[in-house]
Order: sequence, then C-alpha cells, then structure tokens
Amino acid sequence: MQCKLRPLEAICVAGAVEDCLDRLRVLQSLTPSVITQRDELSNILGNTVAQIIKEQKVCEEKYEVLVKRRSELKSLSNKTRYKKNQDKIEAQAHELQELTRELCKHLRESPNVSQNLLKIQTERTDLITHFESFRKELLSTYSFQGIYEWASGRTTAYNKMMQIMQQDKDMQKEIKDLDEKIRKTEAEMARQLEDLDIKIKASKEELQQTQARIEDVKANRDDERQARLEAQQNMNELNQSRLTQQVINAKLQLQNEKNVHSVTLSYFDRRRAHINQMMKEWTDKYETDVKAETEKLQGFKRRIDAATTDYNELKPEKEEAERLMHLETERAKERAKQNEMRNSQTTVMNKIKILYLLHSKIRGPLPKPKRGKKKK
Repeated sequence: MQCKLRPLEAICVAGAVEDCLDRLRVLQSLTPSVITQRDELSNILGNTVAQIIKEQKVCEEKYEVLVKRRSELKSLSNKTRYKKNQDKIEAQAHELQELTRELCKHLRESPNVSQNLLKIQTERTDLITHFESFRKELLSTYSFQGIYEWASGRTTAYNKMMQIMQQDKDMQKEIKDLDEKIRKTEAEMARQLEDLDIKIKASKEELQQTQARIEDVKANRDDERQARLEAQQNMNELNQSRLTQQVINAKLQLQNEKNVHSVTLSYFDRRRAHINQMMKEWTDKYETDVKAETEKLQGFKRRIDAATTDYNELKPEKEEAERLMHLETERAKERAKQNEMRNSQTTVMNKIKILYLLHSKIRGPLPKPKRGKKKK
C-alpha cells in the first residue's frame, strides 16, 4: 500500500494529530486515584457476591431436604406426593443452576480496579507515544508507514479476539444444548424410576403373598418337621454311640499297631545284627575258600600241563591203536554177517525139513520116480 502524502496533506494531518495529543495529555492529567476507585468497586461487588452465595446456600439446604423426602416417599403407594416432590426437586435444581451461573457471571465480569486503571494509563501512554512518532514521521517523511503497521497489528489482534469470543459463544450454546439433553435424560430416568417403582411394588405384593402361603405351609408342617427332627436326633445319638465305639476300637487298634511296630523294629534290629555277623563270617570263609580253591586250581593247571605233555608224547601210539581197533571192528562186523547168513540158511533148511515131514505124514510117501527101460 502507498503510504506517502503530499506535504500540505501531511501538515494538515500532523495538526490533527497534535490536537489529539493535547486532548490525551489533558485526560492523563485528570486520571482519578486508583486506590479510591478500587475500594468503591470492591465494596459493591462484594455485597452482590455475598448475597448470591447466601441465596445459593439456602437453595442447597432446600434441595437436600427434598432429596431426603424423596427417599422416604418411594416406599409409599401414593405416587402423587412423590411426583410433586420430584417437581420441586427439579425446580430447586434449576434455581440452583441459575444462581451458580449468575455467580460465575459476576465473578467473571468483576473488574480488577487497580489493574484496569493501570491498563488504561498504559494504553493511553502507548497511544500518545505512537501519535508523537506518527506526527514526527508525517513532518519528516510525509508518510504514515509506522502508524499503518501498528494499526494493522491491532486490527489483527482484534479479529482474533472476536474469533475467540465467537468460539466462546458457540461453546456456551453447545453447553446449553447439553444441559437441555441432560434435563431430558433426567426426566426420562425419572419416568423409568417410576415404572421400576411400580414393578417393585407389584413384586413386593407378590412376595408378601408368597410369604403368607409359605407361612401357612410352614405352620402345617411344624409337627412333621418336629417328628423328623426327633427321629433325626435319635439317629444321630445312635450314630454318635457307634462312632464313639469305633473311635475306641480305632485307638486300641492303633495301640496294638504301635506295639507290633516296636516289636517288629526290635526284631529287625536283632535280625540285622545277626545278618551282619553272618555276612562277616561268610566273608571270611569266602576269602579262605577262595584262597584254598585258588591253590587247588593252580595244582590242577600244573597237572593239566603235565598231562598235555604226556598226551602229545603218546598221541602217535594212540592213533596206531585206533587204526588197529578200527580194523578189528571191521573184521568183527564181517564175521557177524557171515554168522548171520549161516544161521538164516540153517533156519530155512530146518523149516523145509519140517514141511517135508508134515507132508509125508499127511499124503504118504512120495512116489518114486519112474525109470525108463534100458535099451538092449
């Protein structure tokens, strides 16, 4: 942007700025006392806040009383009083919210007098400084670049502040919508609680009827239960006596087992000592016998070595004797075969003779063979 002015325009603007500076200096000289203003505003604000806090405490006490009364009215069958009490609770809660909102508003809007007055003085001093530099810049360079940049910065800050305020308004609107939703939800929950109370009442009545029936049945069964209890008591006494006898028998058996155990342990100790003594004796005997048998084994080995030597010397004679014995055996077998054949032939001849004798006795003598005539 072009920030240059013509000299005449610059002088006119500088005169107007000088007039503004004179007015600001007059206002600065007329600034009231900070302490006096602070005390007056603090007294006014303190009275208002104290009154709101007092009303808020009274409202809280009423709300607490109504809540206690609601818990008492829940068990009653008449729901009209309960509903009226619920409406009063909602109205009291709304009033308490309004008081809290008003208190927050007063606290938020309450001026800090000393800081506000100091801020006004600081802003006025800064404004005088900027206007003086602006007038000097106009008279020296006939331009307003510095004041333009300063104004642009303030405009940007103002726009940001307005944007933040708009966001704050939007948030307040959302909070209001949420409060409305919460109120509707609470109303819905109250209706649901009423329905639940009705159901609970019906369940209680049904439970009372059931308990009455149970009491009747219980009264009718008292005699039977008493008889069963007496019978059970008698059975318990019998079982107790039997169990007592079993305990006594178990104790006796345990004592016997302990005695047997001690006797068995003593017997095993004696047996172990005897076995150890026998083991020692047998170990000594084993060592003695092993030594004697080892000596015998050495003697047998010496005898075997001598016999082996003699055997090697007599082996050719033994082989010759075996050969002769084999020949003699073969000859004996041949003689046995011949004797067997001779005996078989003799047996056959004897059988033939016997047959012949038998035949001759039965048929007579055999005819003599015919002889032919001799030729002359």
